[in-house]
Amino acid sequence: MKTFKLENEPKITTGFKTPEDYFDNFSAKVLQQINEKEVKVIPLYKRKKVLTMAAAAAVFIGLM
Repeated sequence: MKTFKLENEPKITTGFKTPEDYFDNFSAKVLQQINEKEVKVIPLYKRKKVLTMAAAAAVFIGLM
């Protein structure tokens, strides 16, 4: 088998190229495209539901 040195062999190009200065403004472009949406906070329980259940329990106990 013939030995070869990798440095002497011709390089294979991938065919993909990026424009000049593409990555200089990349993060700014990405952050500009992201819409900052306000997150709606959903409570884990609603106070109104708890009060309704407590009133129903009080009525049920009162009828017994």
